Amino acid sequence: MTDYRILYLVVWLTILALYYVLGPAAYPPLTPGVIWIVLGLPTLGYALASVIPQPRIRQVCVEDTKYETRLKYLFGLWGLLSVVSLAGGGPLPILAIGSNSYAEFGVSGIGGLQNSVALAIVPLFYLYYRSSGKKKYLAGVIIVVLWQILTFRRGMFVTFIFQILVVRQIRYGSIGKVTAAVIALSIILIFGIIGDIRGLPNPYITLFSGWKRDLFEALPSGFTWVYVYATSGVSNLANNYLHIPDCGNYFYPFGTVLPSFLRPVSECEYRLYNVSLNVGSVYSGLMSAGYLAICIYLTCLCYLYRRVFLKVQKFQTDGAISAYSIPLIGILFSPFSDLIFLPTYVFGIILLSYFPAPISAIKRPKDPACHCLATQ
Repeated sequence: MTDYRILYLVVWLTILALYYVLGPAAYPPLTPGVIWIVLGLPTLGYALASVIPQPRIRQVCVEDTKYETRLKYLFGLWGLLSVVSLAGGGPLPILAIGSNSYAEFGVSGIGGLQNSVALAIVPLFYLYYRSSGKKKYLAGVIIVVLWQILTFRRGMFVTFIFQILVVRQIRYGSIGKVTAAVIALSIILIFGIIGDIRGLPNPYITLFSGWKRDLFEALPSGFTWVYVYATSGVSNLANNYLHIPDCGNYFYPFGTVLPSFLRPVSECEYRLYNVSLNVGSVYSGLMSAGYLAICIYLTCLCYLYRRVFLKVQKFQTDGAISAYSIPLIGILFSPFSDLIFLPTYVFGIILLSYFPAPISAIKRPKDPACHCLATQ
């Protein structure tokens, strides 16, 4: 099973290496301060979180038929939210290519909830399909993933693909190297195609010069898109970390868990090193809080991750595995996005953490930590 601590180190060391070797002239140089933020502060946060006691971990289970009913209700809720988005959100973006209408598609407040439900549907349906062999659950996964393509939601599309890979790896073991390479290449190509359709084709190629530009021009545009998305958050972090202590908005990072209309407004100016590189890392929202608040924030984050990790170690149920996949995705995307404390992902973790398991999946239903409603 993938350890979230090792994954964080692998992701960030890889990003820092790519930044150093292939970074364009538009990127500021790496400094010890940046490395301290992305490697030192998380280590300190984890050390503090490890000494905080964890409440007893429990698992609710129900009869298999009731479990399937709950899966159907979950998909029905997602379908209803999709219909609402179609009814009040303008034309489907795939039908309005060139108009840049994808950003306005949907109904305010609905999209986040719809994505939260989808974050639960995709791994739960995939795992239940693998264990039961019922193809209707595989069809549900395909429908949700296809929706992301039709609405040009690249971020969620990539999230769901990696979610499937993560839960498969936890439950059934790692996939072959060739298969992994084919999947990775497919994701890069699709990411580039969707990006080119949404706006200008390969717009970031102009950032590079010399042999670096020759390299990226020789590759499909998806490689440029992925590289810039993966590393430009570090460039903005490098340009902002020096004035972190000047802001002092200590509670701002914790406000990101609230809906957008309730979130506090940062009084700290986030300085883009290059206006075309407007991607922020997981640390972008922390810039206005100062080092102490960053450490507290990371301690809370590590405590949550550790809690979910301990549950999946104990039970290995579909819900526990699915819940753990979201922190792993948060770490995987952390160089260019702050996902984990956004309402979409927080609600997804909570929903999956408390989602019941079918009693047939519980190896020891009489375990005091199991609360099996089917036996009452």
